[in-house]
Amino acid sequence: MKTTIYTLLAAIVLLTACNKTKVSSKRLAGEHWKVVKLTIGGTAATELPELHFSDCDPYEEVCKGEWEKGEAHAEFAWGFTEKGKKITLSNQYSSDGHAHGGHEEEELAELSENLSGVYDVVSSGRKSMEFKCSSTVGYAGQEVVLQIEKE
Repeated sequence: MKTTIYTLLAAIVLLTACNKTKVSSKRLAGEHWKVVKLTIGGTAATELPELHFSDCDPYEEVCKGEWEKGEAHAEFAWGFTEKGKKITLSNQYSSDGHAHGGHEEEELAELSENLSGVYDVVSSGRKSMEFKCSSTVGYAGQEVVLQIEKE
């Protein structure tokens, strides 16, 4: 009897954890988000991109997204972990020699690479989210704060 109860409790905990990750993922998936705040080591960025998160099932595929600024785009992979308490942003941009955004696209690709990392989810609402990380690829040791709002 105790084994059955423990098995049932373990299953409930597992399903609850999966649901929190899935709820967080659904908030982003298929949506455009505007970066309203980006600070690196306490210095605010002045030119802020937008983010588009692809519609995906995080349990079936790698979720993709794009940093967007004008005509420039830079791809990244994303995913929530630890019951929605962490989000990973991972640069996926590769230049194929056909850069449509020119210099701006190169800058965006560099930003995508530099901001790759595992972020703490500070807040996660339906219309705004905030993430923090002190170990991004390009800014290790500096706190990066990324705040986004749904368009």
